[in-house]
Parts: sequence; structure tokens; C-alpha cells
Amino acid sequence: MTALEKSPPAHLARLQKLFVKLLFCEPTRTAYCRSPHQVLAQYDLSPDYQKSLPDPDSEKFKVEAHGRRMRVFRETFGQFPQTIEMLDKSLTESGGTAQGPDFNAFLSSDSFTDPGWGLPAPDGSGPGYENVSQFYFWIRDVCGLSQPTAPVPLRTTVNAEFAVHLINISKMPSEQFYVQFSNGVTWRETPGASPPWYVVTDQLKLGRIVSAPDFLPYGDWPDMDALTPAGASAVPNIK
Repeated sequence: MTALEKSPPAHLARLQKLFVKLLFCEPTRTAYCRSPHQVLAQYDLSPDYQKSLPDPDSEKFKVEAHGRRMRVFRETFGQFPQTIEMLDKSLTESGGTAQGPDFNAFLSSDSFTDPGWGLPAPDGSGPGYENVSQFYFWIRDVCGLSQPTAPVPLRTTVNAEFAVHLINISKMPSEQFYVQFSNGVTWRETPGASPPWYVVTDQLKLGRIVSAPDFLPYGDWPDMDALTPAGASAVPNIK
């Protein structure tokens, strides 16, 4: 019986996490190629488990990893074109010296690899299969967009682009979670302060509201700042 066949679920879960890291996290792949047993030990796995993992330095693995990374790139960054443009512009204007989020940092983060960091998948398959929300929560965190000092242009753009995603999904959801966004969403221009507010309607129109009476019709719409990750599933995906 192989190490894989006699492994308890907890070991298989750690093995799966390492496999995902090898596919998407370049620092992990580099470290594993240099010293596989050391990386296995970091995941509390014995050297025997090396036989259960592919060779991440092989051409076949590199092609598969590249394909998967590009699929995530299209799914996530494709939903945030103006956001990415703003971040790229900021880096360019700083002469490339500024520290900002990039695709590789996202793929290496817990926000990407932890299924609890995303919203439920629109097709009803549960957490861990929906990368757009993982990217949203990650960039909201690393750019401080939930803080009173959040840069208004970037906060507005990120929220507006993700709001479009949520509203579009709400029109044909298999996962009932998204029905709440069918009318539209709101958020404050500055976290913790109001007015003004922003709204995105079911017609995907962005509006800025500076009067409390004018905001009343939208008061029961979901607040983007109240949106949080789904949390890890209580049902393990390895049994």
C-alpha cells in the first residue's frame, strides 16, 4: 500500500494544498524543485509523498501550470480592467519603484488558495471555485480599501467593477446567495462616513448620492463593505 492509499484525510488535504501551491505559487515551486523534502516537511508530510506529486520542473507540468494560471488571469483580471489600468498607471508613474499588488502576488496568497476566501460559486458548487471574489477580497485587503484612508478613485473603481459582476450573476444564479444583488448594490465613498454614497443599479448604472433623503430608496440594498468571504466549507472535499 502506498503512502497515498493509507493516508488519513488530513494528510491528503495538506497534499492537495501543496499541489495547488506548486501549480500557482512560483516561490513554492522554486523551493520544491530545490529541496522537495524540505517543502514537504513544511506541510507536515513525509518524504514518501514526493512520489504522489508530479515533477514541477517537467515541461508537462509547466505547460499545465501555465494554462491554469492564464485561465485564472482571464477570469479575475478580465473582470477588473479599469482597476488593473489604475494600478499599472500608479506603478508606471512611480518609475516602477512603488509596491503594489500583482498577479503573482495574488496567486501566492492565502486569499487565492484558501477556499474560504471567496464567495459561493455561482453554479452552486460551493466555495473554492470562484476566483473573481477572491481577487476582490484580496485587493480590498492589500490596498486598504475598507479603511477610512482608502483612495477614493481606486475604491470606487474596484467596487463598481465587482458590483457589475455580482449583478450580472444575480440575473441567472444557481446559487441563491446572489439573488440579493438583483436590484443593485451600494457603498459609502469613504468607509464609516456618509454621505456621499455610490450605487450601481440593476441596469449597471453608477450613481453618486450626496443627500440622505435621496439615498432612502437604496437603503436596503446590499452594502459592499458588509460583503465578506463565505468561509471554509464545513464539508471536506476529501473523504
